[in-house]
Amino acid sequence: MKMKMTVGYRKIKISIFALFLTGILFLTGCGSQNKSELAIPEGYTVNESLYLAEGAKLYAFIESDSMDYDTIRSEICNGDAESVKERYGNMKAPEDDPERYAAVQNVLGITEVYLGEYEQAYESFNKAADVVNDSQIPEKGQILAVLYNNAGAVTTSLPEFDTVDTQLDKAAGLCEDPYMALIVELNQAIRIRAMSSIKEYGLMIGHLKKIIRRERRIKGNPGLIEYQAALYMAIGYVQCGKEEKGAKLLDQYIALIPDTPEYNMQRAFLSGYRGSLYCAEGEYGKAAEKLEYSIMEAKKTADERSRRLSEIYVRYAEVYGETEDWKNQIACAEKAIRGAGYATPDVKGLIYYYLGCGCLMSDDIERARSIC
Repeated sequence: MKMKMTVGYRKIKISIFALFLTGILFLTGCGSQNKSELAIPEGYTVNESLYLAEGAKLYAFIESDSMDYDTIRSEICNGDAESVKERYGNMKAPEDDPERYAAVQNVLGITEVYLGEYEQAYESFNKAADVVNDSQIPEKGQILAVLYNNAGAVTTSLPEFDTVDTQLDKAAGLCEDPYMALIVELNQAIRIRAMSSIKEYGLMIGHLKKIIRRERRIKGNPGLIEYQAALYMAIGYVQCGKEEKGAKLLDQYIALIPDTPEYNMQRAFLSGYRGSLYCAEGEYGKAAEKLEYSIMEAKKTADERSRRLSEIYVRYAEVYGETEDWKNQIACAEKAIRGAGYATPDVKGLIYYYLGCGCLMSDDIERARSIC
């Protein structure tokens, strides 16, 4: 017997998926001005090797001539964060060389984010920030801006997700590079809280449009910032009841995203959210197609210990439930569990709901009971 869901319940689930995707929390100053309005120096170019889109937030490296960030970024984006962590973990950069120490520790933190080791990542970023804060190095402010951005970005994946974190505010006050300032501003703008109002989502959308325009002025064409902003604009439109507008925006940007490793996670997340919208519309074949593609793209970069694949698998479990494919619903829910250690209670409950429901509907009563 197929379990029918009302349109209203589907909208509730879309909201939950949006929160799972964003990581959560507090809408921070959509109308505020910060140092992202810095003038663009003549001849300024963006060093794109310094920035990564992990799928839910943007992270940055510390500019350093001694680090081969092109190679590091390529390895991480191609799913080899484990090797990068091992290599740089063995370097043992001394604390009496603060710039070198911070650069290495920051790389370790970023690899830990990609491996789903969020608490270790937060510790790595903050440990480096403490060392830099106690130093008198010339580039102190710019280095701290990167470390605070990364620490602030990862907080939404920590167990204490409902606490206020001021690290992004600190980063915004220290940025001197216009593109880095825009990265920080984006990370601030997309920290949405669980019960944001339509007005708050509208403010977020307006802010993201301005961020996109500023990236184009700095860079000349769409980049990591624009694709990330487009995803959260689509979420905002859906939360405001404008599902068709959100879906259209996703389709537009999915077709534009470059087919290169540094955009793997952005392709995965835009496609995954589009799959959720198809599911809500009852277009389960199209939903499955988008989610299958999303999983394929995410697997190129993401580790199953992270929340990223978990977020996609839980959506796929819903599709299989709607089509009464209980075996695959169970399989997707089981895969979702692996990376759900830092998921919110609501989302964990949804994963176990799909798992238990799949077991019940496939007559595995004993297992269904043990889950409930």
